[in-house]
Amino acid sequence: MFNLAQARSLTVCPTLWLGRDNNTAADRAEDYTAARVQTLVAEARAAVLRFKDHPALLVWGVGNEMEAPGNGSPELWRAVDQIAAMVHAVDPGHPTMTVIADLGPDGEKVRLIKRHCPHIDILGVNSYGGGPTLARRLAAAGWDKPYLVTEFGADANGLRQTAWGAKIEPPTTQRAAKLAEIYRAAIAPGHPACLGSYVFVWRQSEAVPAFHDCFTPAGERLQHVETMSQAWTGRPVKNRAPRIASVRCAAAAAELAPGDPFLARLKITDPDGDPLRVRWELRGEKPAAKSVRHAGDQLVRSGGAAGTGDSFRVEFPAPGLPGAYRLFITAGDGAGNAAAASVPFYVRSLPPRRSP
Repeated sequence: MFNLAQARSLTVCPTLWLGRDNNTAADRAEDYTAARVQTLVAEARAAVLRFKDHPALLVWGVGNEMEAPGNGSPELWRAVDQIAAMVHAVDPGHPTMTVIADLGPDGEKVRLIKRHCPHIDILGVNSYGGGPTLARRLAAAGWDKPYLVTEFGADANGLRQTAWGAKIEPPTTQRAAKLAEIYRAAIAPGHPACLGSYVFVWRQSEAVPAFHDCFTPAGERLQHVETMSQAWTGRPVKNRAPRIASVRCAAAAAELAPGDPFLARLKITDPDGDPLRVRWELRGEKPAAKSVRHAGDQLVRSGGAAGTGDSFRVEFPAPGLPGAYRLFITAGDGAGNAAAASVPFYVRSLPPRRSP
């Protein structure tokens, strides 16, 4: 990993993994006994000694979201500080950082880290729905050291759901806009305490674009790439991604009978005037890991959307097999860029026929 990053002029923030703190009083003694902390320190020391001189190394991450779903116990944070102190002694040339899942109610995680972790140099924060207010909340919690936004993006956990539990996802156009909003509010120049940011990417399917993807499975750049390229470099990209203005579909988040007509009308534009090719896939759906992403399991049918200019439509009869489905729509500009959207719906069972 380090050599691969160096070959691409990238840096690495390796995580010294601590597992999870289950945050219950009964488990704290077992989680952070002196013997276990000694083992964690020894494991971390071995990793630091192995990689401390690699030119791609940027900062040592001491744990990642190990406090979730709570704020973390004092025992956890004292263990974090012991590891950070060891890193300072073994590798004084690189700073230490611990990464948390947002700040906790009223910034409680920040206060715990300030109290128990004097050897932590940088706070890493994974923030989605709270990203636009992150800088203000850090200041209110009294954080007076640098911070990194170590994960950010559109909030998959705050999405509305269908009656059967499928998430109703905005198109990539809206998801990329959330990246820009968080960048302006918490990361961009003008936030001197922020040292930088990492966009979260989590590929869960090789068949369809996942919620946090920056590329389609075919390698096309989604608007996320354009947004962050401009944010990080200050320069506009040469060719921009298509924009999905609207997806109108009466069957979205609805239940259909087998064979019912399905119709989706799409408004899609390209900022550079490139001709668009809009393709679609209908797939069966079941919950995936952490419910962040549908699995996009079984391909049922696929095709190209009809239409010209910026108006397209997708239509077909609902499948005969009852169950949850999702329509995936991808609009490519022929220049390596794309936009994507999806529509969940459900096919219900037909009532049994009555005997004559």
